[in-house]
Amino acid sequence: MKKNKNHIISFRLNDYEFAELLLKISDANGVQMLKPSVFARGSLISAQVRANDSELEKYRVFIAGQVSRQIQQIAGALETANKSDKTDDELLIELVEKIDLIMDEMNALLSPLDARTEWR
Repeated sequence: MKKNKNHIISFRLNDYEFAELLLKISDANGVQMLKPSVFARGSLISAQVRANDSELEKYRVFIAGQVSRQIQQIAGALETANKSDKTDDELLIELVEKIDLIMDEMNALLSPLDARTEWR
């Protein structure tokens, strides 16, 4: 059974966007393989869009700031120890382990979430 298409959606493209569209609907020889409307419809139907959660984004920025400050403190401690010739292997290993832990925490906290806008 054929479903009637009753809704019209129109939009404008600049020259660059139109050229990009033509590249996507044409073959290697420049022959148009799809109508722009067919490509747009297929792209829109298969795309998933999710809205940003601004509170979540604020939290993530706050966490990133906290992690950044911790890393700066470690780097400062290492620089101070280095200037006073008090660095030893144990201190370096301890600081590297702390930095690795902080980086792991930061990566986990700042990894993409479903609540972020994404196109598939």
